Amino acid sequence: VNEERNSRDDDLLSFTDELLASNYVDTEEFCKLIAPDFDNENYLRLLHMNLDNLTTKFDAFSSLIRNQLIGSNGSPYFDILAVSETHLRATSGITNLNSLSEVEVKSSLDGYRFHGKSRSNMKKGGVGFFIKNEFYDHFSIEESLSIFHEGIFESLFLKMHPQPNKHGKTTVIGVIYLPNGIRSNKTKIL
Repeated sequence: VNEERNSRDDDLLSFTDELLASNYVDTEEFCKLIAPDFDNENYLRLLHMNLDNLTTKFDAFSSLIRNQLIGSNGSPYFDILAVSETHLRATSGITNLNSLSEVEVKSSLDGYRFHGKSRSNMKKGGVGFFIKNEFYDHFSIEESLSIFHEGIFESLFLKMHPQPNKHGKTTVIGVIYLPNGIRSNKTKIL
């Protein structure tokens, strides 16, 4: 029994070491990694990015999506772009006055529409999705799962309804942001 437990512990430590040793890749390396499936339209293709301020990085983000992460048909590869730390200005409230608002971002990325949740009483944070136009009408907000406690736990979940005349299933997609330093005790209140 002890040998079996030690073996599992060693496997877990090895896996943890691999996770901690993960390397960042640049755009070119990333494109090579996903190239085999670039044009396979049988999958819903998702990408998550922590933007750490969409307002200041929008041009670079937009260029990456429109010019580098594209399929052979010339359109953006990813169907849904989940983003965190958007730092956008909520439609109400007084924070992030120098940031873009959710409304300003709504149709700002060619081929996509934005839906997000931003802080009203604090700066930074925020989560959202850029959804390809052809999929946008098939999504609804899943309010029961979308928990948003500013600065503690920020999430947004979408439900994708099957498209007419397709044999798809309902899919739920979420993006969650836990700010640095917020762990254990504060997240237990959720």
